[in-house]
Amino acid sequence: MMESETKLNQLPKGWVRTKVGEIFEFAYGKGLVKKDRKENGPFPVYGSSGIVGFHDEYVATGPKVIVGRKGAAGAVHYCNDNCWPIDTTYFINNINVVDSKFSYYLLKSLRLNQFETSTAIPGLNRNDAYRLDISLPPLPEQKRIVAKIEELFSELDNGIAALKTAREQLKVYRQAILKHAFEGKLTTKLREENAGKLETQEQLLSHIQKERQTKLQELVNNGDNEAKRYLKKLAQVKVNHPEKKLPLNAKWVSLIEICNFIVDCHNKTAPYENKGIWLIRTPCVKDGKILLNEEARFISEETYEYWTKRCPPKPGDIIFTREAPMGEVGIVPENSKICMGQRMMLLRPSSHLASKYLLYSMMEPGFQSRMNSSAVGTGVKHLRVGDVEKLCIPLFSQAEQSAIIDILDEQLSVIEEQEKEIEESLKKSEILRQSILTKALAGQLVLQDSSDEPASKLLERAKVRKAVQSSSKTINKKQVNQG
Repeated sequence: MMESETKLNQLPKGWVRTKVGEIFEFAYGKGLVKKDRKENGPFPVYGSSGIVGFHDEYVATGPKVIVGRKGAAGAVHYCNDNCWPIDTTYFINNINVVDSKFSYYLLKSLRLNQFETSTAIPGLNRNDAYRLDISLPPLPEQKRIVAKIEELFSELDNGIAALKTAREQLKVYRQAILKHAFEGKLTTKLREENAGKLETQEQLLSHIQKERQTKLQELVNNGDNEAKRYLKKLAQVKVNHPEKKLPLNAKWVSLIEICNFIVDCHNKTAPYENKGIWLIRTPCVKDGKILLNEEARFISEETYEYWTKRCPPKPGDIIFTREAPMGEVGIVPENSKICMGQRMMLLRPSSHLASKYLLYSMMEPGFQSRMNSSAVGTGVKHLRVGDVEKLCIPLFSQAEQSAIIDILDEQLSVIEEQEKEIEESLKKSEILRQSILTKALAGQLVLQDSSDEPASKLLERAKVRKAVQSSSKTINKKQVNQG
């Protein structure tokens, strides 16, 4: 056994080992449905996940520890005042031998959610908790431990708050850099130094249209009905471009004007397999990336052929989610073979338009705002295929596209690294929180005082009081039955 483990297992002087059930009573909460609550009342109503409302009466005198019984089973909450724990909770009676705040930290350290007994609605059986071993310090030391825990937690919380603030600032900076990129503010010098040398928007758009027309006509000549439908749609589509002014060498264009193909997904759930070809679902498309993770599924070659017959995704294609969540984009990575799941679309940009430029333009806050304005639905907002096709982005020359990509690649990679560092620090903070709690409840954070009454005396009194309470309940029950 390692030295650190040995120290944690040694019982400090004046402490005693006991069971949860020897000093705590997990009393059942009392039902109080939402319609019967008085929300302007002063007393918090607790469910298993915390405060769920307020009422003008209470059933538990504070301070009180509340433990989730059903739902968020094993979750531990602390209320300093009188409260109403409902019937999905237990509230803790500790027979006056344990400091209430110490009880909270002690029970929180036990990770009671490990005793969930139901698969449908997780539940905590109090008898499972009663059997747990705990170490009990003298009452004065309990108070010193609580003070030390809260001092260290306060410092830790301040650090966590600073990290979260920095994380939010990075989000703001990411949005700002994307916005400035597509307003032309990051490439002003390039335009000035190459005045009159860069291809015009009209020239670039003409190249895009000629390429698309040639490719689609070839497919039509080979009997491709999808290409035939797409050509017909191009001839009929009408787009209202944004009125916002762009730099001299930029032009508003719709997605359908600059893509060789825009194809919706197959609107059914594909039959899954244990292995095979990746099928990506909407949670796999996030922050400009396609993630082949646990959210993805597998399909057979046969299913792939059928589900992708309109347009098999290939590296460089853009995948766009139009519902749940709406507006996430990612690029199909190199050397990958994937199939789209439901509620997403494929955009295949012209060779005259860099895939990454299109990706970044669709992540830009202005595009996201225009997208949200086009969304429909009263519950879960979503985008219709035709509305996605008409969404617009600024089109710059190919030289400026490349410059924008280079700048954004550099800036966004720095932001991403900083975000990773923050997330790692936040994880370490939670590990440190657990370490503080573990050491505190092993007596390693405060000094023992020989003048403290030993915890064994507390335990003796607890047993006497528990016996008296049990006897009183038995007598009352008999009187009720005889009456």
